[in-house]
Amino acid sequence: MTRHTERDSTISNPDTHMTIGEFSMVTGLTPKALRLYDERGLLVPVETDPATGYRWYSATQTRHGHLLWALREAGVPLAELADPENLDLEAYEERLRARRLYEDTALKMARAIRGISLDEWPVTTAEAAAQPWVGTVVHFAMEDFEPASSMTTFETIPRHRSALASTLRHYDNEADGPFWTTHQPTMAGATEVDLLVCCPVRRDQREVDWTGFTEHIGQRLAGEQTRVLAGVLPDRLEVSCRADVDFGDENAAMAAGFAPRLAIDEYIRAHGLRPLTRATRELTFFGSEGDPVTVRDVAPHG
Repeated sequence: MTRHTERDSTISNPDTHMTIGEFSMVTGLTPKALRLYDERGLLVPVETDPATGYRWYSATQTRHGHLLWALREAGVPLAELADPENLDLEAYEERLRARRLYEDTALKMARAIRGISLDEWPVTTAEAAAQPWVGTVVHFAMEDFEPASSMTTFETIPRHRSALASTLRHYDNEADGPFWTTHQPTMAGATEVDLLVCCPVRRDQREVDWTGFTEHIGQRLAGEQTRVLAGVLPDRLEVSCRADVDFGDENAAMAAGFAPRLAIDEYIRAHGLRPLTRATRELTFFGSEGDPVTVRDVAPHG
């Protein structure tokens, strides 16, 4: 059996066109990438042999090939390469800088986590009675999570806190303790997260004009899609760890984002306690009132 090569193909200009292998060597694009770009319409061969399916490229396509190679090496997603000549390189460069800053911060966090000693994070417990609360939901998709969207998400928390506080004052049901944040699962599972901004209150707001209360918060958060929730924390044992650190120390501040939960979980395992939920509550204090406190609610003794 005779083994045919690309040069044996019957095309219109075999001496002026380049085989996929030759074009790959010139541009740095692999044959696999070239096939994908052909399928996506990003770099279509100048001619395809109808008999063999061999792809042929023209020397006039090398500039486009070089450009695609460079952009892919820079990490530009395929979905953004439909018009590489007009791609906003400055905007993408800014995204790269933000991403690099995010990655550098993540590496610092990794070092901080490796340096955590749970003995340095004391855990306390306290019995607590049933506590009504109200809260708003900040929703975001983890699959679209980017540094910029992260900042945007957490910048919304003070607005939600302010909306809750003013609405509670309006309904004469002011906060009965520090705000907290927590999260809850969604129907989308791992791809989406609902962050709850919650406030303990003196009485269950659902028993006093709940419709008017939710509408008032909606007006305060005009332009945002959110939900207003209410509930009652049951009688419980609060297992807590305070982030008593110098937040001017970057390493200590980063450790404070992980160590309290780790210390609490270790305490719960060591004492055979039964958590009431999978999530912690992150209590927020202001000014000189104290440091942030992480709380896990567990079943009370007895």
